[in-house]
Amino acid sequence: KISFMKRLDYIDALRGWAIVGVLTSHVSQHADSLSGKISYFTQYGPMGVRLFFIISALTIFITLDKKKQDKKERINYFFIKRVLRIAPMYYLAIIYYIIFGVFFFSQIDYVNVISNMFFVHGLSPQTINSFVPGGWSITVEMFFYCLIPVIIKQINNLNNAITFLVVSYLFRFIAIYLTRRLIGNEGINGEFLFLFFPSQLPVFALGIILYFIIIKQEKIRISIYNAVALLILAAISLVFKYYNIIFVDYLLFSYAFSVLIIIMSKKKIFLLDNFIIRFIGNISYSLYIIHFIVIFWLVKYQLNLLYQSSSTINFCLFFTITLLLSCFVSYITYQLIEKPFQNLGKKLISKKQKPIFNK
Repeated sequence: KISFMKRLDYIDALRGWAIVGVLTSHVSQHADSLSGKISYFTQYGPMGVRLFFIISALTIFITLDKKKQDKKERINYFFIKRVLRIAPMYYLAIIYYIIFGVFFFSQIDYVNVISNMFFVHGLSPQTINSFVPGGWSITVEMFFYCLIPVIIKQINNLNNAITFLVVSYLFRFIAIYLTRRLIGNEGINGEFLFLFFPSQLPVFALGIILYFIIIKQEKIRISIYNAVALLILAAISLVFKYYNIIFVDYLLFSYAFSVLIIIMSKKKIFLLDNFIIRFIGNISYSLYIIHFIVIFWLVKYQLNLLYQSSSTINFCLFFTITLLLSCFVSYITYQLIEKPFQNLGKKLISKKQKPIFNK
């Protein structure tokens, strides 16, 4: 088991890079105007969330594959572990932003609060990302978890995973088309169409494909039906830009991330996979929640404007301070909140499991 987990160290490194990308983007939004090259890099930082989604799907399949219980037990244990992994830190963030809202705005949208508590805020443009910053990705994750009982039964080889990718492309297109007809795509509605779960489903599908390539080491053999479907979708996307199904920018990044994951699974590259980035990856969930708060207070006290003679140096200083402070606080929340609840999940599961031998 230790040897197997050691071979998966690269996954923590990937999580580390994902959160660093997200952080660079959010830091840049509060720094002085950046030069062209740096601003070009930081504007794609949010793509790190898609890397999180790919890793999530990959690790879920790895986890469920290792379990020896029957399928119903596996799914039950999966939900126990995932809820205790996600909910405590997210609820802490909800409590913080309730207190924050009372002190700074003297009012709270309790419908928004309740929808966040039940992780259904992704169903509305008004709530998907308007209470807990970055909360849109949490609701998307939860919706994907709800599909796991169906997905795990239907997808048992690489070709089925590719079929699911094709289906996810079509589902994304139909969902966006119908939702756009209902609410339009102006303002927050346009952002909603970009963020909501159907738009992200193909990204998760890539993670499932990687499971069969990396862990199961299946040879890539695409059925004639999948090959034809992918060629048709590619042709439509290239010819009719309005009906771009598979070449949207965040999907292109997701393809690149998938290649990177395969490379890192086969060979350790010290610059990409080392103890520092793995440490950041290990606390990445807390870091995702906490860094928004750290940035707010740094900006409030103008610590985002430390060296106004150079926007590049100023950005580097602001980024370094934000990363260090966020890591410090996140390590504490990881130790005091994340870890204890993860251990609680393990205890609950061990109590539910039947002993193999009776005494």
